[in-house]
Amino acid sequence: MTYTSSVPLQTKLELISETKPLVLDLAGMKYLDSFGLGVLASVFLAAKRRNCRLKLINMSEQGQKLLRVTNLTSLLE
Repeated sequence: MTYTSSVPLQTKLELISETKPLVLDLAGMKYLDSFGLGVLASVFLAAKRRNCRLKLINMSEQGQKLLRVTNLTSLLE
């Protein structure tokens, strides 16, 4: 699935399956703001509640810096 905004992603959280890894390819994400960061944190928490591992790949340098500054580097593996 490909998403161009965070709203469709939020509506699909119930589809997270147990034991399967969830990989979000963020290659198309050019900028990450506080709203997007909140969405990623929500996805991370939803996956964790379902014992599902979340992996973010191809995140921009700006996004990686934001995760480091906010101490959310656990979202990156």
